Amino acid sequence: MPHLNIRDSYWSLVGFGTGICAILVGAVGLLIAPFFLRDDISKEEIISTKAMMQTTAHLIKIPAFLFLSFDYLEYIWPIVLMSLGAILGTKLGINILHKVDAKMFKFLYKTFLAIAGLRIVFKLLN
Repeated sequence: MPHLNIRDSYWSLVGFGTGICAILVGAVGLLIAPFFLRDDISKEEIISTKAMMQTTAHLIKIPAFLFLSFDYLEYIWPIVLMSLGAILGTKLGINILHKVDAKMFKFLYKTFLAIAGLRIVFKLLN
């Protein structure tokens, strides 16, 4: 699989595009995931950088949705439960990440990325 090696100066464009897509589409994890399939960054750097980009994209949504008069209080319990799930999932993910070697991590990363992409294509066709 070819690597998407981009210059450091272009990462801001990736971030800007991700921010726009995050507001319009919602989840952008699959959109940014291929940018991290590189040999020059560790599995921990892949996970932490991708997580930070996604967190930033989600934080950008808060003022945008407030501007659109979205009532967060109406959905407070799902938000709280999803936040707790994210915290627990992060703890579990960190434990698993330390037990998986880099080669297996890259294989699993590519496999799950392909499965998720195929799932989207399948949903679009049905």
